[in-house]
Amino acid sequence: MTITWEHEGNSETVEFDQDDIFIGRSAQDGEEGAQLVLDFDGKVSRKHARIWLEDDDYWLEDVGSTRGTSVNGRKLEEDEVWGLTEKDVILVGETTLRVASLRQFRTMVLRPPIEDDDDDE
Repeated sequence: MTITWEHEGNSETVEFDQDDIFIGRSAQDGEEGAQLVLDFDGKVSRKHARIWLEDDDYWLEDVGSTRGTSVNGRKLEEDEVWGLTEKDVILVGETTLRVASLRQFRTMVLRPPIEDDDDDE
């Protein structure tokens, strides 16, 4: 999964190998921190949102942030999860996020070609 953030004219694209990403400003003492750290945005909560893979689809939820998480201009309700597409625009604090490479591609096993088994004399 690839996440591109934009904030006050700056942007960066970050590639993630894991299937469960927390987005936030930082970690509180004794807690697991965010994998996508947006410490430049004072309106992002320490732990703000989560994106994870389940049944070949990616999902988004707000994890109790102070200001909430919006998708395509619509604020997520408490305990609501959103099935993500690459067209979705996510807003956390004052930072816009776009997610790409959402589909998991499973390894395809191809059978080798069958060779003629002609035993010529």
